[in-house]
Amino acid sequence: MRESAVSSPARAAQLPRSSRTGVAGVTGSMLVTSREGLLRTAASSEWQRCGTSSGLWKVRLRSGHTIEASPNYRVLTCDGALEWRALSKISVGDYVAVRYGANLWPYRATSFHDFLPPPAHGSQKTIRIPAVMTVQLAFFLGAYAAEGHTTRDNHTVTLTNSDLAVLDRIREAAHKSFGLDGRLLRYLGKCPGVSFSSKTLVEYLSYLGCGTRASEKRIPDAILASERTHVLSFLQGLSLDAYVTSGPQKKWAICVDSPGLLDDLQALLTNLGIVHSRIRKYNSTYDKSYDEVYASGQAARALLDLVPFPEALKQQRASLFGSTFSQSTVDIVPGVSGPQLYARLFNVSLPASDGTRKRFGFLRDSRSMNVSRNTIRRLSAEGMVPVPSWLLSIITRDVHFSPVVSRNASVADMFTLRSREGTPHLVNGVVALTTGDYKHVDHAVDSLSGLNF
Repeated sequence: MRESAVSSPARAAQLPRSSRTGVAGVTGSMLVTSREGLLRTAASSEWQRCGTSSGLWKVRLRSGHTIEASPNYRVLTCDGALEWRALSKISVGDYVAVRYGANLWPYRATSFHDFLPPPAHGSQKTIRIPAVMTVQLAFFLGAYAAEGHTTRDNHTVTLTNSDLAVLDRIREAAHKSFGLDGRLLRYLGKCPGVSFSSKTLVEYLSYLGCGTRASEKRIPDAILASERTHVLSFLQGLSLDAYVTSGPQKKWAICVDSPGLLDDLQALLTNLGIVHSRIRKYNSTYDKSYDEVYASGQAARALLDLVPFPEALKQQRASLFGSTFSQSTVDIVPGVSGPQLYARLFNVSLPASDGTRKRFGFLRDSRSMNVSRNTIRRLSAEGMVPVPSWLLSIITRDVHFSPVVSRNASVADMFTLRSREGTPHLVNGVVALTTGDYKHVDHAVDSLSGLNF
């Protein structure tokens, strides 16, 4: 069932039953938003493996969000109304819902009780391994993800940065986390750095899944499932590889060689409520393309307030960012045109002194092919304008829409929810729904209430 923005708010008939295509599930690498933070389905107790499937679909949105799941797995779409649509029915250009700002984080620090360092040999240094995640450790891991690398031949971890104050902070974080003192590296014509020699540290970073080189790096699962303060500390370390522009196009951005790391970053930013997107950029120096995740305007300002840059120079550039921004032209409610919405909303009697019609007269312009979320937000603040409930639910639950840019077949292990069938949930930030064979789909507006968790 769905409710149109230009028709009666009464409920329509139920959506058709799903085709008999078996169990609905997603791949094990997908990140699900839960009260325990962001967990991969393969590691979550609420999901169970149900075999390898060769009939999966991987759908990518223009925002960079992806979902890889069975053809009967449903996502929330919008084309003038909300509708749960199976991946098998999704086409390039369809708008899919992403929920920003779920802000679900665990209340306890991530534990490392299962890390067993290898036996020490000879004069090998003994270091302290933290029992749980800390702010200092999270910053160190973020800095490593941004500007670190591992040399296994001599068991050395090196991080570089041109700001000596930042290097001092990294050394302090390492000392407080591991009891390990770093060696400052300063060579003529090279970027300064700090080096840590420890076989146990190398093994520990491997245990966390940090990666040894730029193309292999990931955000550790221990960070994805960490409490909010630790996530923000990690992001501050990671921002050593980010930059900000304060010109006409104001943005915060980070461009790295690891698509997987950016997938993880997008999941964190989405949970934090930072609206962002992703593009591919060509580097002529290296004759190679890299992905970049960026936030623009007000979203970039919000990210800078949450995660200040560690470096003095970037702090200075961020101070020029300002707080006034133009309205986004891509953050729209798909399929809702200005003239249709105006006719639907203002087909009521309003007091003669009320200036609402005049304030929203721009909607009557025939060129208003789509209505922005900001306009819906402003309309919802008008007490006498009868905004349809489904439009209100988009605003109150921080749902945004991004068009599909690719849809490809894939093969992978599949996982399905053990319970709560038919309850909306977030997979890589995408609003999704799993239903078994011949299950009716609830009214989309009612189902969105499940996103309150």
